Order: sequence, then structure tokens, then C-alpha cells
Amino acid sequence: MSKRSPKSVSEKLEIVLLHLEAGKSLSWLARHHGVFKDTLSNWVRKYKESGIEGLEESRRWMKYSKELKEQAVSDYLNGLG
Repeated sequence: MSKRSPKSVSEKLEIVLLHLEAGKSLSWLARHHGVFKDTLSNWVRKYKESGIEGLEESRRWMKYSKELKEQAVSDYLNGLG
């Protein structure tokens, strides 16, 4: 299943503005728009950081080399984060 949002940029913007300008709570918005509260928090943060562009989906999936992935796993297992 794709992790891409089923909401358009305009829908996200409308919801974010309901929170920022109309004072609607994230909990209320989450219930009424069928979106997780954490997702809404991320949209608000991205909007504050980057404006409307922050609400747009990435155009591509990031690809990482096998070596980088192995190094990340090794670092994690060795307690390096």
C-alpha cells in the first residue's frame, strides 16, 4: 500500500488553515477529516517551514545504496543511533 496522501494540496491547506486561522483543534480536525492527528501536526509543521510547497508530495522515492543501508544497520546495532 502506498504511503502517499489521498488528500490534495488544496485539501491539506484548507485543513491546516482551519487549525491556524480558525483555531480548530487537531483532534477535532483529525476526526472530521479522517486523518491521523500526527499527520496533521506534520502538515502544520511543513506549512510553517515551507508554505504551500511543504504540503506537496515528494515527486520521487529516495533510493539508498546497499552499502549505506548496511552501514546504518551496523551503526544502529552498535548503539550509534
